[in-house]
Amino acid sequence: MFDRQFCAKWFNADQKTKSISVQGFISLRVKETREFGLQTQALMSKLAKSSWKDQQLKGSYESCVASYGQAIKELEKAQKFLSSNSFTQALVAISDAFYKAGDCKDAFEGPSNEPPLVFNRVENFANMCYVTWSFGSLI
Repeated sequence: MFDRQFCAKWFNADQKTKSISVQGFISLRVKETREFGLQTQALMSKLAKSSWKDQQLKGSYESCVASYGQAIKELEKAQKFLSSNSFTQALVAISDAFYKAGDCKDAFEGPSNEPPLVFNRVENFANMCYVTWSFGSLI
């Protein structure tokens, strides 16, 4: 399911990951995933505004904005659950974020209609959620 190269690159990009607890590691990953989701949501909003000539494409981007909004809320829930040591609930929220962001891909009629930028960002976000969830399930 997940991309090992992505995982290694993501983990090695931050030296903090080598010296924190598993709980701290998961909290850091949720925070980074949320930040990436916010950036993606902002990008989709910008693309929606610039796609006013193509209403179908604009609608797809707007759907992505909504999907990422829901995914971000789930990650915020996960952060709260992690801070109160409610790991099972945090994992559910991380999983929900994964699926909510997947709705963005579904907003386009098929893989051939999905702009590469959207595909890449959704895939990266999905990988981030999946990897974070996988490590969280170890607790």
